[in-house]
Amino acid sequence: MLQDSKYCRDCGPLPVNHKEKYIDSFIDYLLPKINSKTIYRLFTPIRWLLKAIGLIRLEKDFSRDYISLRTTVFTDEAKKQGVICWATRTPFGYINEFVMQIGKKLVWFEGLPCTELSNSRYSMIIDDKFAVKKILKKHNIITPEGRSFWFFQKKQAIHYGLSLGFPLMIKPRGGSISHHITTNITSEEKLKEGIERAICYESCFIIERYLPNTHVFRATVVDETFVACVERVPAHVVGDDVHTIQELVTIKNTDPRRKESPNKNTTHYHIVLDETSEELLKEQGVTLLSVPKTGKTVFLQKKVILDLGAELIEVTPIAHPDNIKLFREVAKLFGMKIVGVDLIGESIERSWKNQTCAIIELNSLPYIDMHHYPYTGKPQNVAKAILEMALKYYA
Repeated sequence: MLQDSKYCRDCGPLPVNHKEKYIDSFIDYLLPKINSKTIYRLFTPIRWLLKAIGLIRLEKDFSRDYISLRTTVFTDEAKKQGVICWATRTPFGYINEFVMQIGKKLVWFEGLPCTELSNSRYSMIIDDKFAVKKILKKHNIITPEGRSFWFFQKKQAIHYGLSLGFPLMIKPRGGSISHHITTNITSEEKLKEGIERAICYESCFIIERYLPNTHVFRATVVDETFVACVERVPAHVVGDDVHTIQELVTIKNTDPRRKESPNKNTTHYHIVLDETSEELLKEQGVTLLSVPKTGKTVFLQKKVILDLGAELIEVTPIAHPDNIKLFREVAKLFGMKIVGVDLIGESIERSWKNQTCAIIELNSLPYIDMHHYPYTGKPQNVAKAILEMALKYYA
């Protein structure tokens, strides 16, 4: 059943259009895939034509309020190095298209440069979670056991889930930032609910094994070499034996790094208290008026959605060398010059070989600002690594 509400509990506080996403996904899975280098060559002349006839224009002094922060951290770094960047604007506003000048060469890019350099046969399926899962499995890289189903295959999906065994996880085959996922499913009733939740968002969904007691890590790999890694933590507060949970939330939301959503010029947002928060508090045996003991963590959201108040902990310096090597191997396997790798595991400090962990998905256009503006830890200059790569390949 399709939803078409302005706001959605499973997507966070930002406005969404489920019907549009649903139809786009349906078409995307049916169309043949073309690698990104071919698409770049096809569309670059079209871009210049649109500029020539005045349908788009390039702006050097563009407003940060309308551009994704993952792009502005890159353009800021480029400016430091004397590289000029322009944003593309239409009569309806900015779009996620940019131009950078390297020497005498003008290079178009979407969000971040160099994605068009990925000429692998896998480059166009990076955001297809099930296609990625099959390739990882084929190359003996750790990934949860699972299968993909269409919206009309509910009965087969339920039968498969029951045969796979609990706990389970259900997620849309595409999408990102934890939209419409259901974790730690332990009953047939919750299994059915998870399926309905997923197909409200996309035409295809995945049922896979859920790994309990694990943390979520995002690694960004640049040019198959540079790696930065953060831990993503759901919205929470830590007790101090003085303040109530409500007061701790208020205090945390006064942090100037946190903004109201939507706001493109920030990485962290105010903690949102909603129905999920009420359910979690009840499970933890507390209320908003409870005073948690010093050091006691109280979770307020299940998902690591930044718009709901999730936090980022920079963990690159403590990541085990085996894990760094794994991230590089994945980027090389898929032939991606820039890629986000999501790993769930018990600890980033231990080798993936010695713990319960798995790679759950990849992202072709990662939010690199999370490494520049972690809530805790030393920032990692991913933008500089991307700029150096761009200069290497385009100069």
